[in-house]
Amino acid sequence: MSAHELRNLNDALIEKCRQLQNQSDNAHRVNVIKQQLEQKYQLIVNHLSEVVWTADFDLNLDFVSPSILSLSGYSDTQAKKISLRAISLFIVAGGRLSSYAALPYSGRIG
Repeated sequence: MSAHELRNLNDALIEKCRQLQNQSDNAHRVNVIKQQLEQKYQLIVNHLSEVVWTADFDLNLDFVSPSILSLSGYSDTQAKKISLRAISLFIVAGGRLSSYAALPYSGRIG
């Protein structure tokens, strides 16, 4: 291999290293921004008086805001174990959660 070819190969490798470094820097910036947004979201959700929740496609709760405690007496961890049907019946009943609500519901809602 000639000196010219080696120089070209070296230059190509240096350029590839720069590109990889830029990609790494961008990924780091994205992660920092993502963490900042998650912290802001948590701060907002944790201080709402309304209950915020998310569920998976099987309607199992995977997040319930801490405000559920003042509404139901259940912690967010406990509330995640209660079915959406039971929670909806609780809300419809005006905040009176009966004993059936703690039983898991495996049927369809609606």
